[in-house]
Amino acid sequence: MITTMAGKQHFSKTTHTPLPKIDSELEQYAGENVQALLKKHAGSGPSETLQNAYQEYIDLLRSYKELSEKHKKEAASLLNTQIRGTITLSDKTIADYKTRTNSSIVKLMKNDKEDSKAIQELHTLISAHLKLKQVKGESKAKEDRPNFSRVRSREDGLRGASNPPKSDTAMETDDKSEKKKELPLPQSLTTSVLQGRPMAHLPMIEYQQLVRRLESQQRDIEEMTTRLSRFASNQVTQGNPNIADLSDKNRPTKIGEKFGELYDNEWSEAYEAFKEKMEIVNDEDEPKVIEQLLRVVHSAQMFCADVSNDQLNQLKKNLKQPILEVSFTSSGGKQRETKSVPEDKGLETSAEKYAKNFRKECALRCIPAVIQLYKSTQGQHFSWARSPHADAIHKYVDRCIELIWLMSVQDPPMYLVSAEKGDKVRTDLFTYYGSKGKVVESTVWPAVLLHSNGPIISKGYIIPMAK
Repeated sequence: MITTMAGKQHFSKTTHTPLPKIDSELEQYAGENVQALLKKHAGSGPSETLQNAYQEYIDLLRSYKELSEKHKKEAASLLNTQIRGTITLSDKTIADYKTRTNSSIVKLMKNDKEDSKAIQELHTLISAHLKLKQVKGESKAKEDRPNFSRVRSREDGLRGASNPPKSDTAMETDDKSEKKKELPLPQSLTTSVLQGRPMAHLPMIEYQQLVRRLESQQRDIEEMTTRLSRFASNQVTQGNPNIADLSDKNRPTKIGEKFGELYDNEWSEAYEAFKEKMEIVNDEDEPKVIEQLLRVVHSAQMFCADVSNDQLNQLKKNLKQPILEVSFTSSGGKQRETKSVPEDKGLETSAEKYAKNFRKECALRCIPAVIQLYKSTQGQHFSWARSPHADAIHKYVDRCIELIWLMSVQDPPMYLVSAEKGDKVRTDLFTYYGSKGKVVESTVWPAVLLHSNGPIISKGYIIPMAK
């Protein structure tokens, strides 16, 4: 009895109707996305929906094949429309397509992002099927389905009405006029870009390869355009601070913006930390806190200028040395001969040019080392450097070093300006911190110039003397 039941259970699992097979003659018209969707669901076992989906897919491929082989003009026109460019479908458009398209294949789709390409491929097959019906005269009216073209698109992704109703006069004119002759298909649309054969015979898989190749070529073009733009910018902006290299993410204007953000964010947090550390309660002692914060900026400015100059000299020396001392090592590696050449001004100029470019390109890599070097050599002059609990202060110091270092490696270096006590207030460089006045009491935050005596990049803040 147990054996019989087991046999029945085994028999019930193997009596499913086999899934329809795609004929070899249709394989060349089958795309990879819909096939991948069907195969994924076939792994979990046959079902009625899957059976219908396979049958629907085969019917659509047959329509596509018939349209391509017997109605070349219509097929070429349809393919030319598809090849203009693949557009990204929005989630709303995909959901709308699933709702309004009565398709067994669509019922298998679960994930919108994964099924986007399958929907585009299915849309092409359905369009070919409807085009074939129109050609045969079986369907004159356009099916109500989502359209993915860029022309007259609405926010919901559906195509709006492109042909308004004709007036009575226009209809009478059409009835009286002779039927217009069909224009011949242009030669540019009758051949494949890939192999020069009739475009109507271009299979779906070859179309997808063509799209991928076009996308790859487009990426290559964009990359080469960026590289050419960077090269041209280097030629024009070399030593000219008034022309910005827009491909540089750390160009002076961007650094100036970040320096202003430093004052708005890290400066305010460090200000509160200093007040707590210095046990300041009265507002009258506020300038003492501001003085400590500004002192960090001034020391960082001098430190970064010294380090960047020393780094530039080392780079120039290492660039010139192999040129000035040409050497050769024998095959045995035991004897090395060196011949020296005289140095000239042209070599010095070239070495400085390439050294500055290399220093600037690699400036971000140096930032962690510059910060550690600053704290180990300059921190002894600051009480906050010995306080492990002042995280906000250390964060402020690190950010100061980072941005001032990037200012120092520019060509020419950017410049920080602070007003001295008793100076006349320059409203073109500074903004008032608190009340207004005509004479400077102290500087709260320095102004940033493109270079020494150059144009203003970011304004600073000053405290004026009381009237």
